[in-house]
Amino acid sequence: MALVVNILFLIVGVSGLFWPQKIQEYMISCDQDSFIPNPFINWIKKPQYITLLRITGGVAMFAFFTLSYVLIKK
Repeated sequence: MALVVNILFLIVGVSGLFWPQKIQEYMISCDQDSFIPNPFINWIKKPQYITLLRITGGVAMFAFFTLSYVLIKK
């Protein structure tokens, strides 16, 4: 189970750090296809959203490395 969580942290971390613009574009395109408008779409279009994605990616990568270290030490 810990390995699955660790892989999830790795995926979120890499995506948030290296492809935040693609995530933003995907979120905007999902709102255009939806019948119910996303109340956060104006915020998602701002540059602060990219910054949040990068911070989230950094935190996820830190969690990945920390959990990997703990799993290897056991």
